[in-house]
Amino acid sequence: MPVSDLRAYSSGMSECPLCDKSVPDGEKVTVTEGGRCSVCGLDLTPDSRPTEYEQTEGERARMAELQRLHRIAYGPQSQSVKMTKVKGFLALTIIVCILVYAYAWNQHSKRNQSSNRIEVTYRTFNIMFGPSSPLSDDEKLEEFKYWRMSPVAWKGKVTYVNLGKGDDLYVTVKQASRLSSSDVLIRFEEKWRDSLEDLKVGQALRYRGKVAEFDRGTSFITLKEGAMIGEPR
Repeated sequence: MPVSDLRAYSSGMSECPLCDKSVPDGEKVTVTEGGRCSVCGLDLTPDSRPTEYEQTEGERARMAELQRLHRIAYGPQSQSVKMTKVKGFLALTIIVCILVYAYAWNQHSKRNQSSNRIEVTYRTFNIMFGPSSPLSDDEKLEEFKYWRMSPVAWKGKVTYVNLGKGDDLYVTVKQASRLSSSDVLIRFEEKWRDSLEDLKVGQALRYRGKVAEFDRGTSFITLKEGAMIGEPR
């Protein structure tokens, strides 16, 4: 009888199934405190150790195939997802850098354009756009694109003061010139009203502003953001 069967058979019994036949009649086999037969010393306690299960060749092959499929299904996919996130983050970083660079370059260009503008003399402007200009009206309009908002600082004599509200707060000035010349209309902001109230026709006025437009009909040159330089005389 196999030992495993013997242990299962003898569990809870006081007789040894192996040596019971070899002892004298009437003598009973007892189990010691250690769970062994008193005659042959066989361990009669049940085996509580877990039974080891050995996989067959087919089961091992099946388990290996499942592990391989698991690596294919989850290993590369998680790596791919990780790489996709990294690429997305890099793309976003590049876009942000491009936008920041474009904004900085735009601001830099605006500052350069503003600082590179030189003050235009009245004589130069009058030759280009005044009554004696050799340019046609269409040529003046095309050329004026490059002169608009140029800063100027000129001097002339006051011919008219209008103290109206808003855009009606302006002064007209006649420039001294040997050529046929255009008068200048200077628009002022409200903060200059008190100073303009003291102006008199015929006074010499030094002023600054930015070229806003020229009128082909009346030959007026219009300045905006006008400001007085010093006191009129």
